[in-house]
Amino acid sequence: MEQVNLDLIKHLKEKAVREAQLEEKINLILKYVERMEQLERERSNMFAEETRKQIAVAEQWKWWKWWK
Repeated sequence: MEQVNLDLIKHLKEKAVREAQLEEKINLILKYVERMEQLERERSNMFAEETRKQIAVAEQWKWWKWWK
């Protein structure tokens, strides 16, 4: 009976180690996903800013064309 208990304790310790490793991997994946989302937001903001600049240039060009 004592051997069964020792085997069970050993098994539970191994399971706890595996779960801790999985949790660590999950945390790394979550950090990666958050970083990718942040980069996507930054890229989206850059595209929006570039679009605003291009629209401003296009509108300014039209205004000058009308003035001529």
